[in-house]
Amino acid sequence: MFESGDVIVSNDTKVLKARLFGRKRTGGKVEILVQNQEGDPKAKLSSNISITGSRWVAYVRGKNIRSGHCIELDNIEVTAQVCKHLGGAKFLIEFKDRTQNKSEIEFTLDDLLRIAGTIPTPPYVRKKLLDPGKYQTVYARHPGSIAAPTAGLHFSEEILERIHDIGVNMISLTLHVGPGTYLPVSSDSVEEHKMEKEYYTLTQKCARLINECLDRGKRLWIVGTTTLKTLETVYSRHGTLKEDHGNSDMFIYPPYKFKTPASFFLTNFHLPKSTLIMMIAAYAGREKVLHAYREAVEREYRFYSFGDAMLIRG
Repeated sequence: MFESGDVIVSNDTKVLKARLFGRKRTGGKVEILVQNQEGDPKAKLSSNISITGSRWVAYVRGKNIRSGHCIELDNIEVTAQVCKHLGGAKFLIEFKDRTQNKSEIEFTLDDLLRIAGTIPTPPYVRKKLLDPGKYQTVYARHPGSIAAPTAGLHFSEEILERIHDIGVNMISLTLHVGPGTYLPVSSDSVEEHKMEKEYYTLTQKCARLINECLDRGKRLWIVGTTTLKTLETVYSRHGTLKEDHGNSDMFIYPPYKFKTPASFFLTNFHLPKSTLIMMIAAYAGREKVLHAYREAVEREYRFYSFGDAMLIRG
């Protein structure tokens, strides 16, 4: 399948322990998914940011969550105070020392997530993962995501070694996956749906290796929708692939015309009504995608994060 000189591009983001559990003072259970610091959409939650005086954008799940509520976090003497409702399940929160009821906490968000956080897994993964590492790609390097780029979960260290021995160059870019990638389209029309911003980085080396691959007439393989979205964002901004970083809120759906000259595109089977399945339909064509999904259902393929994948020829 692979040939010497081929280039595979993947997303090397790493999933953070960004999910916290706690209870309201009335006893109701609450789940908090920390997204980013207020005013900073880069999702760099792994940096050494002090919690003192900072507010955080988070998805908060629980009954009747309102501004002013205090949530006592599990496994740590910290309270999350709900400061402002941002719409839907999104809120601004502030962390405070539970014992002294003040915001002067001596540790960082890194410390908080390390002590009390868990890896956020999709809602259809009902059993707790005994090994949280199973929800990380083997090449995950840069922490910042709240969900894994799941097409990359099909690669193991052994597979990477075999690919390398063939002479295939596997390179990576970074897009920190946010909840917007997986939120279903709920608006009456596709055009009204708004994607949340996700921070990406395409290095000069990665852009150069992709361009050299294409110049030599070799094949380019894209692993996952987040990788393809990043490349499409850069192509759309600059008309070519070059070093770039920023926020992407790109929503790709039919009849979008792709600019990335990929030979093959590897992706999982995605949820109905998701932005991801719409992106696949734009790439492969709606009828072909529907045919593939009918076959997947008939043959009882496994779907979603830990399921089967499809390889689409460009």
